[in-house]
Amino acid sequence: MPHPTSIHAELDLWETFWNNQSVIPSTITETLKSINMRGFPNISERFLSMGTIPITTCECERSISVIRRLKTYMRNRMTESRFNSLALMSIHEEIIPDVERVLNIFSVLGERHLELVFT
Repeated sequence: MPHPTSIHAELDLWETFWNNQSVIPSTITETLKSINMRGFPNISERFLSMGTIPITTCECERSISVIRRLKTYMRNRMTESRFNSLALMSIHEEIIPDVERVLNIFSVLGERHLELVFT
């Protein structure tokens, strides 16, 4: 801690600060982005530590599971670009693509380019 003797005063100021706010961030990242942390050196250091330490290993495990699923014997022929795209789509399944935009892109590319995309 940068200033261990002032932690109690800092926590009191922290509580007062957030009691006066209308919107309270829900994550560590949002908290760090939403305020200037210069007045809270002890709290700032703790938030930076918590923000860099993963809570669980599920993100890594999920990525490995996706790679195992995609890299089977039958699918080894796919290109690296297609493999990366499928892996990213599976890992970030919370991102929903805009179907109209995708269709517009494919319609502009033409039939010849569609064969390259889907092979």
